[in-house]
Amino acid sequence: MGGWKTSNSTWLGGVALLSLIGWLYFRFDPALYPFPKCPFQYITGFKCPGCGSQRALHQLLHGHLGNAAQANPLFILILPYLLPGLVLEYTRWGRQQIALRRRWYGYRATLVVGVVVVAYWLARNVWGF
Repeated sequence: MGGWKTSNSTWLGGVALLSLIGWLYFRFDPALYPFPKCPFQYITGFKCPGCGSQRALHQLLHGHLGNAAQANPLFILILPYLLPGLVLEYTRWGRQQIALRRRWYGYRATLVVGVVVVAYWLARNVWGF
C-alpha cells in the first residue's frame, strides 16, 4: 500500500504550530493588533472570500458564534466541512476511506465548494453581504 508516512516529530511539530497559532488568535484580537492584512483587498479595494476570517477565528475561540458569523459567515459555514477533510487527509484511517474521500472531497465536491465561494465573494462585494 502506497502513500506517504508521517513521523511522530512531524505530528508534534504540526500540533505545536497549530497550538501557537490558536493561542495567538485567542490572545490577540486581529481587529486591534497588526495581523496580516488581506493583499487582495489592499490592492483592489474588494473583499476576498476569506476577509474577516481572522476576526471570526478570534471570536469563535472565545465562544462568540454570532460575532464570528458577522466577521465572515462563510468561514463559520465551511469549518464543519473542512475539519473532517483534514482528518481524512492526515490520518491513516482517513487515507483508507477512499470512497468517502472521493464522495465528499472529490471533483464534484470541489466544483460545488468553488461555486459557493465565488457566489459568496460576489454577494459580499456587489450587495454588501
